[in-house]
Amino acid sequence: MERAGLPRPGCGDEAGLTFAGFLLFFDPPKVGVQQAIVDLAKRGVQLKIITGDNRQVAQHVAEAVHLPVKGVLTGGELNELRDEAL
Repeated sequence: MERAGLPRPGCGDEAGLTFAGFLLFFDPPKVGVQQAIVDLAKRGVQLKIITGDNRQVAQHVAEAVHLPVKGVLTGGELNELRDEAL
């Protein structure tokens, strides 16, 4: 990744750092999302989740809103699919 005017990062950039702790984010599903999923399923709508998160986070969110998980694809796996498979 090019960064205009900035030197290329290297291992030495990580020297002298101090671990200060963890930063956690919690973004709960919106109220009523489970009913919306049920209503959409009754109308024949199949939901897919597309996220920049990793597969474990995506799986956790789907399970938290009771969305049946039939499979999880990473971005790399998705890129390898032919158009017909999508």
